[in-house]
Amino acid sequence: MSTSNSMPHNLMFIKIKNYALFDDLDLELRPLTIFIGRNMTGKSSLLNLMWMVLSLEPDLEKFREIMIDLGYTRIVDNIIEKAKRGMDIEKEFRELVKLALKVLPKALESNFNKRFRDPFKRYLEVFSRDRDVSIEIGGGVPEESRHILRISYDRVAGVFRIGYIEPHVVLDVADRIGAKVVREILTRSFIGVQRNYVYGFSLDVQTIEEAAIVEHKDVEKILINTIRAITTRIMPPWLSGEDKTIYCINDRTWLIKISVRSWSRAEEHMLTYLERAFIKSYNHLIDLLYNNMVDLDVFRDVLAEIGVDEVSVKISKEYKSLSIRLWNDLELPIEETPSSIRGIIPTLLALASKATPVVIIEDPEIHLNPSAVHALGRAIIKAVKMMNKYVIISTHNIDLLTNFVKASKHGYDIHRESDDEILSPEVIALYLFKYDRDIKKINIKRIDILQEGLNIKELM
Repeated sequence: MSTSNSMPHNLMFIKIKNYALFDDLDLELRPLTIFIGRNMTGKSSLLNLMWMVLSLEPDLEKFREIMIDLGYTRIVDNIIEKAKRGMDIEKEFRELVKLALKVLPKALESNFNKRFRDPFKRYLEVFSRDRDVSIEIGGGVPEESRHILRISYDRVAGVFRIGYIEPHVVLDVADRIGAKVVREILTRSFIGVQRNYVYGFSLDVQTIEEAAIVEHKDVEKILINTIRAITTRIMPPWLSGEDKTIYCINDRTWLIKISVRSWSRAEEHMLTYLERAFIKSYNHLIDLLYNNMVDLDVFRDVLAEIGVDEVSVKISKEYKSLSIRLWNDLELPIEETPSSIRGIIPTLLALASKATPVVIIEDPEIHLNPSAVHALGRAIIKAVKMMNKYVIISTHNIDLLTNFVKASKHGYDIHRESDDEILSPEVIALYLFKYDRDIKKINIKRIDILQEGLNIKELM
């Protein structure tokens, strides 16, 4: 394995105006994006925002409602009739995709407001007050990369709005890419005596599904995955969805201790929306492990470093939970293990699952000894290099950072057996957060990572 990453180099952008401590912030993100700096410099606020946008997905109920109003039923009926007769449906399906792309922002807007309006609105009232707030996201292959979606806050209506920044440009690009995607998806073949066309489509690298065009739900399933394929190509990994975006927040150690108990509705409201979301994601990771969709063997060295021999799922009448077998064969429920284990296990589960392409980690080094920090750094490298993960982390720890890149003679020296243990500079975006006491603002500086190494003095 070389130091170059196997992942295609797609550009990722986020532009933020008047959010939290940031007046005007324009960031380029990479497969590994690192925020480093002191406390109270806005790193957590930015991670929270990243999670909101990365986990965003269309509200399917709203999507269906608008699509039906715009003639969806007529187009789908025509597709089904032609498919049953073995006729080509590419033209009709492209028409449907164009319609869906126009409706997509409203479906995203509905999802965003349902999930985030109340907590985000309170946050903006404290930090942004009467300033106009907007978030723009985009990306794609270099020759077609651009900011694509804008999220803004409508103070009069008290809701968030989502729309294309340049609707005609975006729809033209999406249609051009969509034509190719549709041809890839609508690969026709006959099936059985029904002589009905079967259309195979790829949900991800590992999963190939086939669907016979017989009824409306078949068309909808293919349509949704077509839109997902298009958005993945023009702005990965934005809009990955809640189940595919795991946010390991700082409070994960104690949340795991309480996640195994039943909660009343009143008690649930005592948790923040981020805490509730983490518990939901944690339970999702347990399900993935139970269904053999997590390969922890790739991180065996990290587990050994924290004294763990095996992680398994135990099932009771009420719920699934994790059981940890330690180096001395002692087996404990995870909530009874040390904080170092509780802090790192959900992170490793997310990094080791192909079903979770985006992992956000707040302070990954929390509660870990120095050797475990280095082992976790190697795990993140493997996840980015071997599993094509997008990983975004915040940290205070320079030792963790030097796991990812060549340390140079400029103030820090580390010896490794090979360059396989580090990442190429082009797959890393490193940002230093500092506060300016005089003007009461946060300064964010992009730190260049050269082939010959990293200047650690820049981070001091």
